[in-house]
Parts: sequence; structure tokens; C-alpha cells
Amino acid sequence: MCGHRPIRDIKPADIEAWMSSMKVDSNLSPRTIAKHVNLPASILNRAVENDYLHKSPMATLLFI
Repeated sequence: MCGHRPIRDIKPADIEAWMSSMKVDSNLSPRTIAKHVNLPASILNRAVENDYLHKSPMATLLFI
């Protein structure tokens, strides 16, 4: 999703771009895309729980 960037530098726009690229550049179903999104969402939520981040960059996104 964001290569070797520090987790604190990941912004909602980065995630939106990544999700859009999965929708446009692949033949993945919405369910498969959701599965791909779940792992980084979990990691970012855990980072919030452990005080590495104040808020997950995924918290403001709408998943359709």
C-alpha cells in the first residue's frame, strides 16, 4: 500500500488511492478488495491502540 513509509506518514488519501487502484487496475471483486483492506485496517487500528498513532487514517473513509 505505502511501501517503506513510516506508518505515521500514511494519510487517508494514500489509502483511497490504493483502493481506487485495486478497483480500476484489477479484476478483483468488491469482496476481495474488502479482504485486502482488512489487514492494513487491523494493523492501523492496533497502532492506535498501542499509541503509535492518534487516529487511524482509515477511520474517516467510507467503504462502499
